[in-house]
Amino acid sequence: MSWLHYLIEANIYLLVFYLCYRLLLANNTHYTLGRVYLILSCIMAFFIPFTQVTILKPATDTVTQVVTQTSYVLPANIRVSQPTDTSFRLSADELIPYLYIGGAMIAAVILIVRLVRLFSITRSGTSLKHGNYQRIDLPHSQTAFSFFNYLYIGTELKQPDTIIAHELVHIRQKHTLDILFLELLKIINWFSPVVYLVQQSLKTVHEYIADEQTAAHESDAIAYSSFLLNNAYGLQGASVTHSFFNNNLLKRRIIMLNQQRSGKLARLKYLAAVPLCAGMLCTSTLLFSKDYGLIDFAPQKQTTPTVQIDSGKYTLKLTDLKSGITAIADDMELRDSTADKATYYSVKTFPDEPKEITISNGDHFRIEKVLRDSARSAYEQTQKLPPPPPPPARPVSIYNKDKNGSALVIAPQLPTKALAPPPPYEKAYVALYKHMAKTLRYPQSARESKTDGNVILSYRLNADHKITDIKVEKGIGNGCDEAAVNALSSFKGTVNKAPGQYYMATVFALQGYTKKYQSIDNYRSKPNFAGVVVATGYMNAPPPPPVEPGKNGKNMPLPPPPAPKMNKNVPPPPPPVEPDKTPGKLMSNEQNLAVRDLYTHLRKTLRYPKAARDKDVAGRVIVTFDVNDEKISNVKVVRGVTSLVDDEVVKALNNFDKPLNLPVHNYSIPVLFHLDNGKEQIESRANFPLTQNYMPQNGKSAALNEIVVVGYKN
Repeated sequence: MSWLHYLIEANIYLLVFYLCYRLLLANNTHYTLGRVYLILSCIMAFFIPFTQVTILKPATDTVTQVVTQTSYVLPANIRVSQPTDTSFRLSADELIPYLYIGGAMIAAVILIVRLVRLFSITRSGTSLKHGNYQRIDLPHSQTAFSFFNYLYIGTELKQPDTIIAHELVHIRQKHTLDILFLELLKIINWFSPVVYLVQQSLKTVHEYIADEQTAAHESDAIAYSSFLLNNAYGLQGASVTHSFFNNNLLKRRIIMLNQQRSGKLARLKYLAAVPLCAGMLCTSTLLFSKDYGLIDFAPQKQTTPTVQIDSGKYTLKLTDLKSGITAIADDMELRDSTADKATYYSVKTFPDEPKEITISNGDHFRIEKVLRDSARSAYEQTQKLPPPPPPPARPVSIYNKDKNGSALVIAPQLPTKALAPPPPYEKAYVALYKHMAKTLRYPQSARESKTDGNVILSYRLNADHKITDIKVEKGIGNGCDEAAVNALSSFKGTVNKAPGQYYMATVFALQGYTKKYQSIDNYRSKPNFAGVVVATGYMNAPPPPPVEPGKNGKNMPLPPPPAPKMNKNVPPPPPPVEPDKTPGKLMSNEQNLAVRDLYTHLRKTLRYPKAARDKDVAGRVIVTFDVNDEKISNVKVVRGVTSLVDDEVVKALNNFDKPLNLPVHNYSIPVLFHLDNGKEQIESRANFPLTQNYMPQNGKSAALNEIVVVGYKN
């Protein structure tokens, strides 16, 4: 509810401006300056919250750590039909907007009613044109007031000339515009008493101005004061007008009329508004955490080292000083998924001295520039140890960028030692994550219509830590909204978090169909963001068995090969060896090194085609190939994107001429071509988790790690 925070901040500034007026300027006889101060204070109070001076904030050199929210890949062949809670509940957060809108509508109606009554009075009176103003005579009345260039005066008033001279001052100085401005401000700010006090003070200043100029044309101020006393009991006009008869201000008007005039030095008091504005601007920057600061008068300068080094000789090494995790890359991006901020480090600009950094959760990191050969030797020494368990997703996102604007993400990056498990998810959400993984399914209608994207859900935790009031903040339709709501509403457990409102993102992703999802940054940055759950739908079935054209244009399965003729003089062949039924084993260290050479080759040769980037073509290409005599052969595209993208992958594999120390078998490797505009990088990679290298088993293809080719659009 940033709009409510904005109104509260604006009213604080308006109160400070008004207190300054009452303490320093209310008794000053420079009435025109007082009028200008009150009008500008209203404008500045509502303008300053939109501004900030970020250079005042302390510059922090921090490393932001990726803590990826939970992501599940779920099958999409089961639909959930759990009943939803249709009872109507209205929380306090939801009630406040309705109360505010209702009050604003009432204030607007009151203003309209007053204007309609004034229009009715205008039609009932006698209109006479006098120069630049219109005089409306009101029969059998003892009132006098003005509105714009209309002067309303009763026919039973005594000494009407003096009253007319007074009201003409209001008309000439267009005081009605000031009053209407405050009336409109009261509609927006109807709940604040400060704006009513400002309007009352502004009307008083208007009367001081009119009295001062009218008394100047009379014989003296005492005579005009006597005239005010003798006519103190006339009828007052509407609140949107300037009425001559205002009994509440009569005493104050007479006192100010006979008060000694303020000197020229008294005008310097109005300069107090300058330090007030500066202090409020600093307060707006340092004390208020907001997302509506649109104007930055002095942004912080981003300083980066300018030292250029030979990137072919050196590389960067990141070390977690607590767990010992190390990672090596030429370019490193350290991103905080909660604050959506990133710090970039490149070997070309990194200084020679190591840099130790402490992040917000207390972990310590060291980034240093090391020799590339020594880093590689350290890695090869670790390969003599027993193979480590499958590495989990690391807390940093490391990628290599080339000069053509493309980037290859080869997974996994080569660590110098076994990676420790990532930081665990919040224990309070574990049961909820497991439940969503079991119940959330991709609707069949959404798969058939190629509907994918983000569904943002909001829910409330009551005092018993139960999930209630589930609502769809942003949806995509075609059954996805209902599937997400049903999965969340069927959770009957508890979430050990503070009662309040929370948000969860459910991502419906279609394999083989890429779409730019709507941003969830506004929700991810909230402290009450529960995480991201991904449901993946598969559009294409596995490839069918080989077929051949049959008669009448129909495809028929290929017939089995004819049995070879047996020679009676030749003994029968030995019985076939049964395939190994044991589960697949992880590759050995030598085979991992061979796969690393293949990835290195693909990193140097595989590029995102420019024509595909320009046409926003993206997707996953799955290719298979045979390994015979340590050579790649028979490269085939099982599932492709376009011929241009498919040929790029086939050409890169065919050009690999080094020995590939893998068993003779058929292998498959997925290659994801992903377009990155700088805003959806984390979400896209979370939707495509990495796989592990497995040895062939039961005659099936061995799945190698996925390769991600990222194209950057300018």
